[in-house]
Amino acid sequence: MGHIYNRGTRSKPNWWIKWTAPDGTPSYRGIGNDRQLADKVLKKIEADIVAGRFNLPRAPGEFPLFKEQSATWLKTRSAKNKDGQPAVRSWKDDRARLKHYLDPFLGEMRLNEIHKAEVRAFIEFVRPKLAPQSIRNCLNILSRLLNDWNEDNDEKGLGVVNPVSRLSRATRKRIGPKWDPRKTPFLKTKAEIRATYLALPQMSRTAPWRAMYGVGVFAGPRPEEIRALKWSDFDFNTRLLHIQRTVEGPLKDDESRHVVMTDTLVEVLTEWRRVSQPESETSWCFPSTGHRGTFVKPHNMAAALREALKTVGKAELTWYQATRHTFGSHWVMDGGSLEKLRVVLGHSTTEVTLRYAHLVPGQFTEDERRLVTVSLTEGEVVELDRARAKKRAGT
Repeated sequence: MGHIYNRGTRSKPNWWIKWTAPDGTPSYRGIGNDRQLADKVLKKIEADIVAGRFNLPRAPGEFPLFKEQSATWLKTRSAKNKDGQPAVRSWKDDRARLKHYLDPFLGEMRLNEIHKAEVRAFIEFVRPKLAPQSIRNCLNILSRLLNDWNEDNDEKGLGVVNPVSRLSRATRKRIGPKWDPRKTPFLKTKAEIRATYLALPQMSRTAPWRAMYGVGVFAGPRPEEIRALKWSDFDFNTRLLHIQRTVEGPLKDDESRHVVMTDTLVEVLTEWRRVSQPESETSWCFPSTGHRGTFVKPHNMAAALREALKTVGKAELTWYQATRHTFGSHWVMDGGSLEKLRVVLGHSTTEVTLRYAHLVPGQFTEDERRLVTVSLTEGEVVELDRARAKKRAGT
């Protein structure tokens, strides 16, 4: 029904399994460098296919497949006011990680079959595809899912061991270093922000790059939020920008937010409105620059920014780094509140916003700097009579 084959080399194997699905279509799955795990997964898939073909009932007390439990767990994650914070804040991100990484690798395993060996194999499987922090996010999902299962089923005798919590320090270190915000590039001076803006093409209906860059660097929305803005989202009377959607639909947590419009941003948008001449307040602020699609394409945004940065002699930055990260960094460096920045950027918790904390000016007062101050200069020993003589002489 299926077989195992190596798509790597003898020294660095990359085992894959191939089998025929019940509908007759060939199916494939990459496992990694663990041959035993590949054999185990294939046998499990074949057993499930046979059980399904003959309508064999599931044995009482049997553990669910990971993909079944992940679907159940995700329903709880997406239900507001039920799962609690911070779980609700990123359930859509968790859905994507389950769909693209965890379910394809672990989906056909039952919860009690997922051990440290399987987790290590998963890490090796996704390392070429994901950044270290993304791998950690996937492991956090797996750990939370298993913990929630245990909370509901321990007393029924269906508890499982959470292998994520038992990973060795060496395995965790192998994932790679955590993301360091201090090393994330951004435009560090106002002069660099201005130079990048001026290096972008002059505004025209087919070149909205200056206006889009202005919204990003002076208000901090995510790139996908900028692309989905309508003119009705801007209130020029109250100087507020209402961010309430992305190109894919509602915001991450279905919660809109307001961002202040600075004088500079108002100036940029006023010029863009004159150039673009929108048909109505409900028109897209940045419609597609081509003949197809509704929104501006991300690769066109990236290409325009890349050329501008090259012109001003700056190292290549992503749109996110040159706009949103630059906005957050300058907000803090100019004395803005971290809590207010959390609201402006749409972070559900301050944990994410704290990545900017190292930029807070005057983190330590002069009084604090003197707390552990010790004078290391040797004192001068003066004889008493000589000291009195100096005092009478006024020296």
